[in-house]
Amino acid sequence: MAGPSRTSRACVAIALAATSAMSAPSADPADYVAARSAARALNRGTQANFTDSETHPGRRVFDLEFCSERDPEVGGSPDGGATALEDLALKVSEIEAGLARGGYSAAVFAGPLRRYEQQGLAGIAARAAHPRRRGRDERWSTEADDAAREADLAVMGRAVDAARARLQPRLPAVVVQGGCGAGETPVLLRADPARATVWLITQFSFDICKARGLDPWDRGACGRWGEVALGRKTYLSGAYVYQAQWAGGARTRGQTSVTPSLDDTGPPQVVWIRQR
Repeated sequence: MAGPSRTSRACVAIALAATSAMSAPSADPADYVAARSAARALNRGTQANFTDSETHPGRRVFDLEFCSERDPEVGGSPDGGATALEDLALKVSEIEAGLARGGYSAAVFAGPLRRYEQQGLAGIAARAAHPRRRGRDERWSTEADDAAREADLAVMGRAVDAARARLQPRLPAVVVQGGCGAGETPVLLRADPARATVWLITQFSFDICKARGLDPWDRGACGRWGEVALGRKTYLSGAYVYQAQWAGGARTRGQTSVTPSLDDTGPPQVVWIRQR
């Protein structure tokens, strides 16, 4: 199948540029600005999330609830460095890129998406101001917080679809539908030669360190790196950066990725880290 035309790529670029211009990054927390920059880079290739309607068989819709595993915590990253700001940046940027890729004008989605983003930031600030109301393992979110975010997403979806009906009525309706199958995939990391120490970080966390002006390869400065146990099953999904050191002093760096699988009952994928 032929790739998108030069015209369609230009339209996507214009839509994303218009959305970026409307998002007033100077008014947002610095950590969020860095996360949004990294998330946009990660989600640049996001495809339009067209799917079948659950309520109208045979009808195509655009679902705002993406099923990709790009969240460092959801994807099973060993760095465990995701925060609510990063989760929001990932979601907003994926919706932004997907709608633009689907041909939706920034005039249709930029305003509602920005309001959703601002509501998310306000909620995060409110939760951070009252940390005692959650347990040790619920630093950023409770069931009530999750319900509020789902409600905000539904409101945003209705606003986008109302604008679509006015401005681009021939495009599929925009809905919040959800329903995903793939998740983290069991993986065995192995080194060649065998005696090595390997550290792993998600591509997203790596890019966040760059966006913050830190050396992303410096494990002290960029505190997202995690040492992985070679030969022991772990669960991963998405893009990663690694660095390794062998007993003799040799070092290597590189990137790898793990494709989510619908079946986690089979043998683990094997990912090799090889000395160069």
